[in-house]
Amino acid sequence: EGLVLLMSVTLAVAARRLAAMDTLVQQISATEALAAVDTICVDKTGTLTDGTLELISVETADAADREVAERTLGRFAASAGERNRTLETIGDAFPASGLPVLAEVPFSSRWKWSGLTLNTDSGRRSFVIGAPDVLTGSGALTLPEGLAATLEREAGEGRRVIAFGEASGSLPEDPASAPPPPLEPRALVVLEETLRPDAAETIEFMREQEVDLKLISGDARPTVTAVAYALGVPTEAGVVEGPELPDDKHRLAEVAEENTIFCRITPEQKKALVAALSDSGRFTAMIGDGVNDVPALKQARLAVAMGSGSQITKGIADIVLLRDQFSMLPRAVGEGRRIARNIHRLGRLYLTKTVYAGFLILAAALIGFSFPFLPRQLTVAAMLTIGIPSFVLALAPSEGPLYRGRLLRALAAFSVPAGIGIGVGSLLSFALVDAVFGGELNEGRTAATTT
Repeated sequence: EGLVLLMSVTLAVAARRLAAMDTLVQQISATEALAAVDTICVDKTGTLTDGTLELISVETADAADREVAERTLGRFAASAGERNRTLETIGDAFPASGLPVLAEVPFSSRWKWSGLTLNTDSGRRSFVIGAPDVLTGSGALTLPEGLAATLEREAGEGRRVIAFGEASGSLPEDPASAPPPPLEPRALVVLEETLRPDAAETIEFMREQEVDLKLISGDARPTVTAVAYALGVPTEAGVVEGPELPDDKHRLAEVAEENTIFCRITPEQKKALVAALSDSGRFTAMIGDGVNDVPALKQARLAVAMGSGSQITKGIADIVLLRDQFSMLPRAVGEGRRIARNIHRLGRLYLTKTVYAGFLILAAALIGFSFPFLPRQLTVAAMLTIGIPSFVLALAPSEGPLYRGRLLRALAAFSVPAGIGIGVGSLLSFALVDAVFGGELNEGRTAATTT
């Protein structure tokens, strides 16, 4: 009963301490779960980066066409019914009035592009904006040599590059099963995400604590790897792209463990990766901020959301980093490990008392002597040796390695010899006073209680 009470108090105090660090604990067990985390899966956008986008430039094959491309991009962004972060950035950079929309394909992380058919002064025109590698891979877009070189250079520097083209045909009714129509390249939009200033330090801390990092992103390989290497991820870390992931669960688990960086990943693949790591025995924490992270967050054993994330993401998370400070995660993990070590110490204390009491009851029944304690003496002993010390142990600082083996076996290895040793000492002092030195029964009990 005392252990249950003190574990609840300890976890509640830890939740209060984390709240002071702008870390909201929404599931009380999440505090202790932090201590067990050995693998952290993070999304790049909104987690390692702060989620803001800056438009660096608009690149065209012919510099004379740049002004027209910028104006068209502004109208595209203003006309879109569903504006994501990319379109909002373009709309802010090139303000324009919207045009009547005749057809629209909203952006999805499944097909990585969006399209509009607009009623312009020159008639009906369709435009598509999306990931260059997806559009070129589908055969819809062929970049001129100059734009292809620009794409490779900018992506290699960790920037996000978006292709913009005009369609010669109509947009597909079902973009999940049909590719975009053939496109005439109009421009490349170069965007840059701002890395969180504390991201590199946090990743280094996780490496020191032997916590594996899995960087999972829907962006292109050059962009994701450039960001990862800038944050200190070793260049020899394995890189896998979404189309390369196997369907077999056992093989997927092997790929997930062997590699660190995962690019062009869909929400379903992100969920499958987290599930594969959990099934292979990893205690996984997933950190995300967007709706597309929800399946993976629900699959993880510990779900962490950023404070600026979507409401549904924060709603299902076990822990929310309210101020988007990625550096709060190591402090939260440290608090969780302190709690785990203290609960381990409390377990040894309470189990020692249980073994000790059981030993005395068994000895008194087998040998047939008077029980060496009165109830009030047990109350005093329990208060001084269990009650007060346990509150101190529950809230005290703790250092040292975190025990990751079988908890009951470790507790028994300490508590059984300790409990029996204390029981033997109490019985010996009781027997010496009561039987050897001729003291009274109450004096023998006083000696046992003192012992």
